[in-house]
Amino acid sequence: MKRLNFYSNLWKINVILVVILGVLFAYIPSIQVEHLINIQFSNCSSEFNDLIKNPICFKNNTYFDFVFIIAYSFLFYYSLRVFEGTLSLKLRPWFFIVCFIPGIFDIVENLCGLYLVDLIGSDTNKNASSIFYVFYWFVRLKWVFVIFFILMTLTISLYYLVFTMEKWVEILFFRKKMK
Repeated sequence: MKRLNFYSNLWKINVILVVILGVLFAYIPSIQVEHLINIQFSNCSSEFNDLIKNPICFKNNTYFDFVFIIAYSFLFYYSLRVFEGTLSLKLRPWFFIVCFIPGIFDIVENLCGLYLVDLIGSDTNKNASSIFYVFYWFVRLKWVFVIFFILMTLTISLYYLVFTMEKWVEILFFRKKMK
């Protein structure tokens, strides 16, 4: 039980950290990128280039994203630890390695994105196309894993919400009488 409480507290800290970083992404003008999801899911390098309106903001956003990758990777790790402890499971160590795969894919995506932004307007189209397809596939692979972990994190959030509501109802309406 102590172990579950330990991972539960780390999970809560990471949720707060991810939310704070998400808010910073939304409100710091120098890292805001229009149509970021469309850029990530662009189908060709010319579409990628057309969607990048401000390469400086894209680069800033990508550099900031490296910090976000660390935060969400540990959130996924602690989510799996909480899931394991709550359900009294004993997961094999490779399950926990899987928590960091979306982050690794995101790092490759970011490096390719930075390289592609540097190539905007240059004549090295063949090189850009090959890098773009690495970017293309790593974005999609990242999201396959991220969706799974987002669902797990939302499930844990719902569990904690219900658990907290139960405590409040108990405190407010069913107080134990003192002897």
